[in-house]
Parts: sequence; C-alpha cells; structure tokens
Amino acid sequence: MDEFFSPDDVRNFMNRSTTDRQRLILFLLYNYGITVPEMIQITSGQFMVKREFIIFKFIREKTKKEHHYKIQFENYRLFYRVLKGLQAQEPLLHKDKNLPVSEALIKNDLFDVAVTMNQKITPGSLFDSHLFWLFRKGVTFPQAVAEYGISMSGKPYKIWEKAMLAGMQWPYLLEP
Repeated sequence: MDEFFSPDDVRNFMNRSTTDRQRLILFLLYNYGITVPEMIQITSGQFMVKREFIIFKFIREKTKKEHHYKIQFENYRLFYRVLKGLQAQEPLLHKDKNLPVSEALIKNDLFDVAVTMNQKITPGSLFDSHLFWLFRKGVTFPQAVAEYGISMSGKPYKIWEKAMLAGMQWPYLLEP
C-alpha cells in the first residue's frame, strides 16, 4: 500500500507546495482524477462562486460525462484566491499572458513538489492513488471503467486487486 499516496500524503504535499498552482494541480489530479490534458483546458468560466462553496462544472474527455463538483472548506479558500484574479475565460492554471499553460508546465510544478518532498510524484502516480482509494471506498471496477474510460485489464485491474486485498476503508479524499 506504500506505493499509493494516501489522502494525508497529498494534504502534506499541498501544505508544502510553494505556489497555488502546485496545490491546484495536486488537488485536481488526486481528488477528481482529472488528466493533464483535461487540466490544461480548465478555465475560470467553469466555476461558479457562491458564498460558502464553489461549483466546478467539468466534462471528462474520454467519456463525455458532465460532472458538477462542490468545493468547500480550505479548498474553497484556495480556489477563491486563484479565481478572483482571473478573467472570465482565462485558464485556471494561468502562468502569465505570454506563456500558455502546457503539459510541461504542469509536470515541472509536480517535479518541484517532488523535490521538496523527496518523493517521486507524477500525474500517473496521483491518478493510480486516486483509483486505489476509490476502490477502497467501494467503487466497483465496472463503475471506474465507465467513469474514467480506463482499460478493463492491465494496470487499472491490478490497482483494483490491491485495493480489494487491502480491504474496504474510506478516509475522505481531499473533499468530503
């Protein structure tokens, strides 16, 4: 089980991150299982800020399913801080006006966090950890295939097997 990051590990990564963009990347990859190409396309227009929470509207690329996520508590403060400085359709992970958000930028931010934490942190390892904890919660393998468009065999199936061997347990991810 040490090969998968626990929710506490990711909270620790977020606390030790030096920028809000790094925190957003960790949160979106781990909590929602969003891929790097999907993350690049997220704009501030997909968020509706309310008084006590933020609604995030997201359509997964592979399955074309629409989702509405409710962001609250300490994550609300993080997203609010970032969103208040953006125009209506600017990318969420905005670097500056001259440099577009790219896969290299996201991987570089994750590398910086990995160096700080002295651990290997990749988008793939965060997604695998996301799946592992979902399976431990009780999400079935067919549900995960339908939701994320993952393959029916190979690595996702091995993650499911490890989660079943570890037993059912559910510490909340980063957002209850």
